[in-house]
Amino acid sequence: MGTSKLTMPKFEENQVVQAITAIVVTNHVDQILAERGFIEPETVRSMRLENGLVDTGATLLSLPTAIIATLGVAPEWGN
Repeated sequence: MGTSKLTMPKFEENQVVQAITAIVVTNHVDQILAERGFIEPETVRSMRLENGLVDTGATLLSLPTAIIATLGVAPEWGN
């Protein structure tokens, strides 16, 4: 995978910073199954998301329901 650039605005005093980047999200279970030879690597569900807003203080990832469904992962609501 290539690296992506973060787009950073000019810093000013007391300004909230927003960083926009592209990310790749992958179904982790699919990835493990492919690594262990149970499924073909080409069948791992993964997608590249352009223009993702980065919250530098976040510890969780928030994705739209349609992307969650495409990746085949179970959403964790409020956990």
